[in-house]
Amino acid sequence: MTAGDAGPRPVTDVDTQLRDAIASVYKVRWIFLFAGAMLLVGAVAYLGSLAFSQQAQISAAQKLARNQQQQIRSQQAQLQSSCSFFQPLTGLPVSTPAPGRPATKLGVQIIAGARDTYHGQHCGPLPPPAASLVTWASYWHIPVAR
Repeated sequence: MTAGDAGPRPVTDVDTQLRDAIASVYKVRWIFLFAGAMLLVGAVAYLGSLAFSQQAQISAAQKLARNQQQQIRSQQAQLQSSCSFFQPLTGLPVSTPAPGRPATKLGVQIIAGARDTYHGQHCGPLPPPAASLVTWASYWHIPVAR
């Protein structure tokens, strides 16, 4: 102790200061606890909205996939129908309207076009072209799929 000291502080003063210090620590603790809770609530809300958004995107993608599958099935049916239509025409011979007269250009184009379409749509193997088709297609300068 020094000559200017009046002696030790009273215990009640120390207790009061200690109580005030502890109260301010408690206030800070509650502020940090509240801030942490708000941060946690915000993070949960954000992640929830993110998950909801992703679910909406997944649902939209699934709907798109179903629509595409339906369109593919429809196009496959159309293609099969087209193949069924053109298949009997691919092996037909070309006939002439009268002996000594050329076959009509339209008749040759129909059979050559049927062969070309059947081949282009990958319907299956083409039968060999009839000799008359090759002859008249050459006459009319019409290409024949082989």
